[in-house]
Amino acid sequence: MEAYIVEYIRKAQEGDQEAFHSLVRIYDDRISGLIYSIVLNKQDAEDLYQEIFLKVWKKIHTFQFRSNFYSWLYRVTVNTCYNYTKKRSRHYWKDEIQITASTEFSSEGINLHNSEPHDALYNAINKLSPRLRTITIMHYFEGNTISNISMILKIGEGTIKKYLFRVREILRKELKQYAK
Repeated sequence: MEAYIVEYIRKAQEGDQEAFHSLVRIYDDRISGLIYSIVLNKQDAEDLYQEIFLKVWKKIHTFQFRSNFYSWLYRVTVNTCYNYTKKRSRHYWKDEIQITASTEFSSEGINLHNSEPHDALYNAINKLSPRLRTITIMHYFEGNTISNISMILKIGEGTIKKYLFRVREILRKELKQYAK
């Protein structure tokens, strides 16, 4: 972990709000993208973003530098989002939850020559469960290793491998018309 991040964390643990805001700025885009990739709704993602960083502010004193700060923040984010999606699924009938074009996982930054396979890929990813979608994004889009995903999500490496295998099978079926 970089020295300036350690310094921001230590100051934030002492109550320095400006140091905490510096941490928020450092991790802002990655956490926003992660939240959105799990909940698939812009308004919910914005609400959860605030809830997560408020939770982090209240709990930053518990961070003990045993792991990377981003791993800790990632875990707080994933847990909060999973709890939210579980709570939401208990309150709504599955037929009432619809994923529209405006609430899909953002594919900005990925430039494929043919937009039809590109759209099909992101539609298929959006159909995955929040857990499978999160692991897929962490591994294939963010470049996290299986061991790093295992550590962050506190799921065994074998389970991560099983999930990634399942994702590949799902995507293979969903995208078979695009295979050469």
